[in-house]
Amino acid sequence: MEFPEDISKEQLINDLIDLRRRINELEKIEQDKKKYEEELAQTKAMFEGLFEFAPDAIVVVNREGRIIQVNKQTERLFGYTREELLNADHDILVPQRFREKHLKNRREYMSELRVRHMGTGLELYGRKKNGIEFPVDIALGPLQIKNDTVVLAVVRDFSQRKENEDNLKQALADLERSNKELEQFAYVASHDLQEPLRKVSGFTDLLAERYKGKLDAEADRYINYVLDGAQRMHTLINDLLTYSRVGRGTKPFARIDCNELLKQLLPGMHEGLADDAVSYGPLPIVMANESELGRVFQNLINNGTKFHRDGKPRVSVFAKQNGKEWVFSVSDNGIGIEPRFFDRIFEMFQRLHTREEYPGTGIGLAICKKIIEKHGGRIWVESQPGNGSVFYFTLPMLPGEE
Repeated sequence: MEFPEDISKEQLINDLIDLRRRINELEKIEQDKKKYEEELAQTKAMFEGLFEFAPDAIVVVNREGRIIQVNKQTERLFGYTREELLNADHDILVPQRFREKHLKNRREYMSELRVRHMGTGLELYGRKKNGIEFPVDIALGPLQIKNDTVVLAVVRDFSQRKENEDNLKQALADLERSNKELEQFAYVASHDLQEPLRKVSGFTDLLAERYKGKLDAEADRYINYVLDGAQRMHTLINDLLTYSRVGRGTKPFARIDCNELLKQLLPGMHEGLADDAVSYGPLPIVMANESELGRVFQNLINNGTKFHRDGKPRVSVFAKQNGKEWVFSVSDNGIGIEPRFFDRIFEMFQRLHTREEYPGTGIGLAICKKIIEKHGGRIWVESQPGNGSVFYFTLPMLPGEE
């Protein structure tokens, strides 16, 4: 390299500085290039690893429907080798009966490429090399490779999940049929028991009427035992009939003003109670079966006044909004319940006290639970022995009130 004879020292310095700056830029470009190449290699390795060892079959298809790449799971799932699949039409993986429709769906998808789940709500099937069909779940997404856009399909074997779903559906169907059969049996059995019970009660009443005091004291006591047992059996059968009929009525749900419902119910429940024993309100309007909801209020209020020892029984009924539901509370100042019995009291025939202490069949709260659950709600209790109880139950709010 030759320098002009008249170049000044200042010019020489500036030229050297400019050259050094350009060298620095080129060195930086070279460093960045090396860094980008390393990052590219790492990213490519991650992509290839994720693609190759994914637990699902992954098939890459070009616009013509030809397979250009598959992973190991595709070979395992469909039974083809990679060589057999590459450049083959992807219909090779689709059952013959679905291919015409599949072609139409593929054309529609290629006209509007996007990530989406294929066949939502439909039953999709793949076809193995040996001709066996099996249910699959498929997700699609466009993939840019150089200057071309291809489709990446992730295929998951749905066989086990579908088998589990089918088994669950069958189990639910069997359970529903069993419940209906049990309800029908309880209804028929309870209804058929009424006739012989009426005869037992009727003839025992005649014995008591005609021979009371004419026989010895022991005979009178035996007659009283039969009368008492027949009355208890009559009450039990009626409660069983009520339980079996919950949800079986043909009367549709209607708008029920709970304030008016309680106003109608309370006069018939106040026998032996002070007029102010039960307070309520304000209460909402709900969609319900009037007679069934009335029975819930009756059972909970009766329990609040029955399970009582000292002082005047007091029962309060209120409701408050919680999200999209009403939470009703029926609180009392009764004997209370130990927390370990909270679940047990809602089961059939579960009593915490003897009949001599408190009368009843042990079905009332089970009836309440069944009614509330049929209405789309839930029921529970909070209590402490000696400090009264609060029974809560929920009902959905009317549409538009949320």
